[in-house]
Amino acid sequence: MEDFELKSGGAELLDLVKPLWEQLNKQHEKQSNYFKNRYKSFNFEARKEKFLNDTVLGVNIALIKKAEMYVGYCISSINKGLEGEIDSIFVAYEYRKLDLGDKLMKNALEWLYKNKAKQGE
Repeated sequence: MEDFELKSGGAELLDLVKPLWEQLNKQHEKQSNYFKNRYKSFNFEARKEKFLNDTVLGVNIALIKKAEMYVGYCISSINKGLEGEIDSIFVAYEYRKLDLGDKLMKNALEWLYKNKAKQGE
């Protein structure tokens, strides 16, 4: 992962995700045939609330940084029933095909495994 830095942590990193999440939401809005209005009205604060809610036992956020700019993220969580979920993943368009998404997914899966998350139904 030459020239890229992987940063991993908990809910304290959520605000760093916001610009990338907004890019992902815009992409979904643009490409959606049936849910455009949902994406138009969806905002980061509402999304963030899910991870700060007391039903979430733990959250893992991995960010990929190049120079001083974050270019990708993955959020995974474990609920109080110990069910694990990869909630959101995004890599900025110009940084795709560099295996960054793969690195983010591996980080998320390792975190879920280490924390003994169960597979959801």
